[in-house]
Amino acid sequence: MDYDGGFHEGEKDDSRLVLINSSPESVISSKVLDHHLLPLFWCNNEKFADHDDDECEKDPPYVCLRCNFVAHGGCVESPHTIKISRHHHRISRVSYLRYEKWPCGVCRQSIDGNYGAYTCNECGDYYAVHSKCALGKDVWDGEELKGVPEKDDMAKDAPPLCKVFEGVVHYFLHDHHLRVEKNILYDENKFCEACVMPIIEDEFYSCAECDFILHQTCLKARRRIQHALHPHPLTLKATNNYVSSWCTACIRICGGFVYECPKHECYFKLDVRCALISEPFD
Repeated sequence: MDYDGGFHEGEKDDSRLVLINSSPESVISSKVLDHHLLPLFWCNNEKFADHDDDECEKDPPYVCLRCNFVAHGGCVESPHTIKISRHHHRISRVSYLRYEKWPCGVCRQSIDGNYGAYTCNECGDYYAVHSKCALGKDVWDGEELKGVPEKDDMAKDAPPLCKVFEGVVHYFLHDHHLRVEKNILYDENKFCEACVMPIIEDEFYSCAECDFILHQTCLKARRRIQHALHPHPLTLKATNNYVSSWCTACIRICGGFVYECPKHECYFKLDVRCALISEPFD
Protein backbone atom coordinates (compact mmCIF):
# COMPACT_ATOMS: atom_id res chain seq x y z
CA MET A 1 0.00 0.00 0.00
CA ASP A 2 1.41 3.39 -0.95
CA TYR A 3 0.91 6.71 0.85
CA ASP A 4 -2.47 7.25 -0.76
CA GLY A 5 -3.75 3.99 0.71
CA GLY A 6 -4.28 2.01 -2.50
CA PHE A 7 -4.26 -1.80 -2.60
CA HIS A 8 -3.83 -3.42 -6.02
CA GLU A 9 -5.07 -6.96 -6.60
CA GLY A 10 -3.40 -9.24 -9.14
CA GLU A 11 -0.23 -7.16 -9.75
CA LYS A 12 3.22 -8.72 -9.61
CA ASP A 13 5.48 -7.07 -7.08
CA ASP A 14 8.26 -7.96 -4.66
CA SER A 15 5.97 -7.25 -1.73
CA ARG A 16 2.78 -9.25 -1.16
CA LEU A 17 0.02 -9.39 1.44
CA VAL A 18 -1.35 -12.80 2.46
CA LEU A 19 -4.77 -13.37 4.02
CA ILE A 20 -4.24 -15.48 7.15
CA ASN A 21 -6.16 -18.80 7.30
CA SER A 22 -7.22 -18.59 3.67
CA SER A 23 -6.47 -20.17 0.33
CA PRO A 24 -3.60 -19.10 -1.97
CA GLU A 25 -6.17 -17.42 -4.20
CA SER A 26 -6.55 -14.75 -1.50
CA VAL A 27 -2.97 -13.51 -1.96
CA ILE A 28 -2.90 -9.91 -3.18
CA SER A 29 0.01 -7.73 -4.15
CA SER A 30 0.58 -4.27 -2.73
CA LYS A 31 3.05 -1.50 -3.34
CA VAL A 32 4.40 -1.55 0.21
CA LEU A 33 7.47 0.62 -0.07
CA ASP A 34 7.08 3.37 2.51
CA HIS A 35 4.74 2.10 5.21
CA HIS A 36 5.52 1.92 8.93
CA LEU A 37 6.73 -1.41 10.34
CA LEU A 38 4.02 -2.43 12.77
CA PRO A 39 3.95 -5.30 15.30
CA LEU A 40 2.14 -8.39 14.04
CA PHE A 41 -0.97 -7.85 16.15
CA TRP A 42 -1.51 -4.28 14.96
CA CYS A 43 -3.50 -3.08 12.00
CA ASN A 44 -2.82 0.02 9.89
CA ASN A 45 -6.18 1.40 11.00
CA GLU A 46 -6.67 3.00 14.40
CA LYS A 47 -10.14 1.47 14.55
CA PHE A 48 -8.59 -1.97 15.17
CA ALA A 49 -5.30 -1.03 16.86
CA ASP A 50 -6.09 -3.09 19.98
CA HIS A 51 -8.21 -5.95 18.61
CA ASP A 52 -8.19 -9.47 20.05
CA ASP A 53 -8.15 -12.98 18.53
CA ASP A 54 -11.94 -13.15 18.26
CA GLU A 55 -11.94 -10.07 16.05
CA CYS A 56 -9.19 -11.59 13.90
CA GLU A 57 -11.44 -14.60 13.27
CA LYS A 58 -14.26 -12.32 12.13
CA ASP A 59 -12.00 -10.17 9.97
CA PRO A 60 -8.81 -12.14 9.16
CA PRO A 61 -5.84 -9.85 8.49
CA TYR A 62 -3.46 -9.61 5.55
CA VAL A 63 0.24 -9.90 6.46
CA CYS A 64 3.19 -8.71 4.39
CA LEU A 65 5.70 -11.51 3.79
CA ARG A 66 8.66 -9.14 3.91
CA CYS A 67 7.88 -7.27 7.13
CA ASN A 68 5.39 -7.02 9.99
CA PHE A 69 2.78 -4.94 8.16
CA VAL A 70 -0.75 -6.20 8.94
CA ALA A 71 -4.16 -5.01 7.76
CA HIS A 72 -7.65 -6.44 8.29
CA GLY A 73 -9.54 -7.61 5.24
CA GLY A 74 -12.14 -4.94 5.87
CA CYS A 75 -9.46 -2.26 6.01
CA VAL A 76 -7.91 -3.46 2.75
CA GLU A 77 -11.33 -3.10 1.09
CA SER A 78 -11.97 0.41 2.47
CA PRO A 79 -12.93 2.92 -0.24
CA HIS A 80 -10.12 5.05 -1.61
CA THR A 81 -11.89 8.36 -2.35
CA ILE A 82 -15.16 9.48 -0.79
CA LYS A 83 -17.28 12.55 -0.09
CA ILE A 84 -18.49 13.15 3.46
CA SER A 85 -21.03 15.56 4.90
CA ARG A 86 -18.51 17.35 7.12
CA HIS A 87 -16.26 18.75 4.39
CA HIS A 88 -16.76 20.51 1.06
CA HIS A 89 -13.97 18.62 -0.77
CA ARG A 90 -13.46 14.92 -1.44
CA ILE A 91 -11.19 12.99 0.93
CA SER A 92 -8.91 10.03 0.19
CA ARG A 93 -7.45 7.19 2.24
CA VAL A 94 -3.75 7.44 3.19
CA SER A 95 -1.68 4.85 5.08
CA TYR A 96 -0.16 7.44 7.40
CA LEU A 97 -0.14 11.18 8.07
CA ARG A 98 2.90 13.38 7.71
CA TYR A 99 2.11 14.80 11.14
CA GLU A 100 1.98 12.59 14.23
CA LYS A 101 -1.12 14.23 15.71
CA TRP A 102 -4.02 15.94 13.97
CA PRO A 103 -7.64 16.65 15.01
CA CYS A 104 -10.34 14.58 13.32
CA GLY A 105 -12.72 16.63 11.17
CA VAL A 106 -15.72 14.63 12.46
CA CYS A 107 -15.23 13.71 16.13
CA ARG A 108 -12.63 16.46 16.82
CA GLN A 109 -10.45 13.96 18.73
CA SER A 110 -6.75 13.53 17.96
CA ILE A 111 -5.66 11.25 15.10
CA ASP A 112 -2.53 9.14 15.49
CA GLY A 113 -0.92 9.53 12.08
CA ASN A 114 0.80 6.13 12.27
CA TYR A 115 -2.50 4.33 11.69
CA GLY A 116 -3.65 6.09 8.54
CA ALA A 117 -6.68 8.26 7.94
CA TYR A 118 -8.64 10.08 5.26
CA THR A 119 -7.28 13.45 4.14
CA CYS A 120 -8.58 16.15 1.84
CA ASN A 121 -7.44 16.10 -1.78
CA GLU A 122 -7.45 19.90 -1.84
CA CYS A 123 -6.41 20.78 1.72
CA GLY A 124 -3.88 17.95 2.15
CA ASP A 125 -3.00 16.94 5.70
CA TYR A 126 -4.55 20.16 7.00
CA TYR A 127 -7.87 18.28 7.08
CA ALA A 128 -7.97 14.67 8.25
CA VAL A 129 -10.60 12.22 9.51
CA HIS A 130 -10.41 8.90 11.37
CA SER A 131 -11.22 5.99 9.05
CA LYS A 132 -14.05 4.89 11.33
CA CYS A 133 -15.50 8.40 11.50
CA ALA A 134 -15.28 8.94 7.74
CA LEU A 135 -17.19 5.74 6.93
CA GLY A 136 -20.08 6.33 9.33
CA LYS A 137 -23.55 5.97 7.78
CA ASP A 138 -24.54 9.49 8.84
CA VAL A 139 -21.35 10.94 7.31
CA TRP A 140 -20.63 8.98 4.11
CA ASP A 141 -23.16 8.14 1.38
CA GLY A 142 -21.53 4.78 0.63
CA GLU A 143 -20.17 5.69 -2.82
CA GLU A 144 -16.58 5.05 -3.97
CA LEU A 145 -15.47 8.07 -6.04
CA LYS A 146 -11.99 7.06 -7.17
CA GLY A 147 -11.78 7.84 -10.88
CA VAL A 148 -15.26 9.41 -10.90
CA PRO A 149 -15.32 12.99 -12.30
CA GLU A 150 -16.70 15.60 -9.92
CA LYS A 151 -19.70 16.95 -11.85
CA ASP A 152 -22.10 18.12 -9.13
CA ASP A 153 -20.64 21.37 -7.80
CA MET A 154 -23.12 23.22 -5.59
CA ALA A 155 -21.04 26.38 -5.88
CA LYS A 156 -22.31 26.62 -9.48
CA ASP A 157 -26.00 26.50 -8.51
CA ALA A 158 -28.14 29.43 -9.59
CA PRO A 159 -28.63 32.05 -6.82
CA PRO A 160 -31.98 31.99 -4.96
CA LEU A 161 -32.91 35.49 -6.21
CA CYS A 162 -32.31 37.77 -9.16
CA LYS A 163 -32.49 41.56 -9.23
CA VAL A 164 -35.39 43.01 -11.25
CA PHE A 165 -34.49 46.63 -10.58
CA GLU A 166 -33.32 48.65 -7.59
CA GLY A 167 -35.06 47.42 -4.42
CA VAL A 168 -37.08 44.72 -6.23
CA VAL A 169 -36.09 41.06 -6.67
CA HIS A 170 -37.55 37.83 -7.97
CA TYR A 171 -37.32 34.88 -5.54
CA PHE A 172 -37.23 31.35 -6.97
CA LEU A 173 -39.92 29.99 -4.59
CA HIS A 174 -42.48 32.75 -5.18
CA ASP A 175 -44.44 33.81 -8.26
CA HIS A 176 -44.50 37.56 -7.58
CA HIS A 177 -41.73 40.13 -7.21
CA LEU A 178 -40.55 41.13 -3.74
CA ARG A 179 -39.55 44.62 -2.69
CA VAL A 180 -37.28 45.66 0.14
CA GLU A 181 -38.88 47.44 3.11
CA LYS A 182 -37.69 49.04 6.33
CA ASN A 183 -39.04 47.65 9.56
CA ILE A 184 -40.08 50.84 11.36
CA LEU A 185 -42.68 49.44 13.76
CA TYR A 186 -42.79 45.87 15.10
CA ASP A 187 -45.88 44.00 13.93
CA GLU A 188 -46.57 40.79 15.88
CA ASN A 189 -48.66 39.46 12.98
CA LYS A 190 -45.80 39.53 10.46
CA PHE A 191 -43.86 36.28 10.15
CA CYS A 192 -41.20 35.16 7.72
CA GLU A 193 -42.50 32.50 5.30
CA ALA A 194 -39.20 30.60 5.40
CA CYS A 195 -38.33 30.36 9.11
CA VAL A 196 -41.73 31.34 10.61
CA MET A 197 -40.03 33.79 12.97
CA PRO A 198 -41.19 37.41 13.64
CA ILE A 199 -39.91 40.19 11.39
CA ILE A 200 -37.51 42.09 13.65
CA GLU A 201 -34.68 42.80 11.19
CA ASP A 202 -34.09 46.33 9.92
CA GLU A 203 -34.82 45.22 6.36
CA PHE A 204 -37.11 42.53 4.95
CA TYR A 205 -38.69 41.68 1.62
CA SER A 206 -42.45 41.62 1.04
CA CYS A 207 -44.75 40.88 -1.87
CA ALA A 208 -46.93 43.70 -3.24
CA GLU A 209 -49.64 41.28 -4.35
CA CYS A 210 -49.96 38.96 -1.33
CA ASP A 211 -48.81 38.52 2.29
CA PHE A 212 -45.55 36.75 1.44
CA ILE A 213 -42.64 38.08 3.58
CA LEU A 214 -39.02 36.99 3.96
CA HIS A 215 -36.16 38.00 6.21
CA GLN A 216 -33.20 39.25 4.24
CA THR A 217 -31.16 36.35 5.66
CA CYS A 218 -33.75 33.77 4.61
CA LEU A 219 -34.06 35.34 1.17
CA LYS A 220 -30.36 34.67 0.55
CA ALA A 221 -30.40 31.06 1.84
CA ARG A 222 -28.85 28.81 -0.80
CA ARG A 223 -30.95 26.51 -2.98
CA ARG A 224 -28.87 23.49 -1.97
CA ILE A 225 -26.62 22.81 0.99
CA GLN A 226 -24.43 20.03 2.36
CA HIS A 227 -25.26 19.74 6.05
CA ALA A 228 -23.25 17.96 8.72
CA LEU A 229 -26.26 15.90 9.84
CA HIS A 230 -26.83 14.11 6.51
CA PRO A 231 -24.53 12.56 3.88
CA HIS A 232 -26.56 13.72 0.84
CA PRO A 233 -27.01 17.30 -0.47
CA LEU A 234 -30.30 18.91 0.61
CA THR A 235 -32.63 21.01 -1.58
CA LEU A 236 -34.65 24.00 -0.33
CA LYS A 237 -38.41 23.64 -0.83
CA ALA A 238 -41.56 25.45 0.26
CA THR A 239 -43.77 23.32 2.51
CA ASN A 240 -47.35 22.41 1.73
CA ASN A 241 -49.67 24.25 4.10
CA TYR A 242 -52.02 21.25 4.14
CA VAL A 243 -49.40 18.58 4.89
CA SER A 244 -47.34 18.59 8.09
CA SER A 245 -43.57 18.08 7.78
CA TRP A 246 -41.30 17.22 10.67
CA CYS A 247 -37.76 18.53 11.03
CA THR A 248 -35.44 15.57 11.56
CA ALA A 249 -33.10 17.61 13.77
CA CYS A 250 -35.42 19.35 16.23
CA ILE A 251 -38.49 17.07 15.81
CA ARG A 252 -40.80 20.07 15.38
CA ILE A 253 -43.44 20.61 12.73
CA CYS A 254 -42.04 22.70 9.87
CA GLY A 255 -44.42 25.53 9.10
CA GLY A 256 -41.98 27.26 6.76
CA PHE A 257 -39.44 26.16 4.19
CA VAL A 258 -37.43 22.96 4.56
CA TYR A 259 -34.26 21.46 3.14
CA GLU A 260 -35.11 17.97 1.87
CA CYS A 261 -33.03 15.04 0.69
CA PRO A 262 -33.98 14.38 -2.97
CA LYS A 263 -33.32 10.63 -2.71
CA HIS A 264 -36.51 8.57 -2.53
CA GLU A 265 -35.16 6.25 0.15
CA CYS A 266 -34.40 9.19 2.47
CA TYR A 267 -36.98 11.11 4.46
CA PHE A 268 -34.51 13.58 5.93
CA LYS A 269 -35.75 17.16 6.33
CA LEU A 270 -34.32 20.24 8.02
CA ASP A 271 -36.22 23.42 8.73
CA VAL A 272 -34.44 26.64 7.79
CA ARG A 273 -33.52 27.47 11.38
CA CYS A 274 -31.76 24.15 11.97
CA ALA A 275 -30.11 24.27 8.54
CA LEU A 276 -28.45 27.60 9.35
CA ILE A 277 -26.56 26.00 12.27
CA SER A 278 -23.14 24.92 11.03
CA GLU A 279 -20.10 23.13 12.39
CA PRO A 280 -18.17 23.23 14.57
CA PHE A 281 -20.95 23.22 17.16
CA ASP A 282 -20.19 25.12 20.35
